[in-house]
Amino acid sequence: ETHIFLKQGLKEFGVKGEQAVYKELDVLHLQNVFTRQDPGCLTSNEKGKALESLMFLENKQTGAVKGRLVADGSKQRNYIEEGAAASPTVMTESVLITAAIVATEGR
Repeated sequence: ETHIFLKQGLKEFGVKGEQAVYKELDVLHLQNVFTRQDPGCLTSNEKGKALESLMFLENKQTGAVKGRLVADGSKQRNYIEEGAAASPTVMTESVLITAAIVATEGR
């Protein structure tokens, strides 16, 4: 499962790629992920901080093509404290220990 940039993915996957993009954007629209902003009401500083999005396509093991829209957070590095924009992660060992405890306790 390799992520491919949109332009290359559309060439590679054709109609399946287009359908995957539409499906991903439709889900984001239905969940109100983005809100419309009037560029005329934004300061140049706010416009400079606006994040761009990147669309990737991936061929799943099942043969299905999945679209994935992500924020390009590289602009945040200039004004967000390190760690504030990072997603927390857990150590694999922690997950396995928790799973073992849950299994032992029969939860």
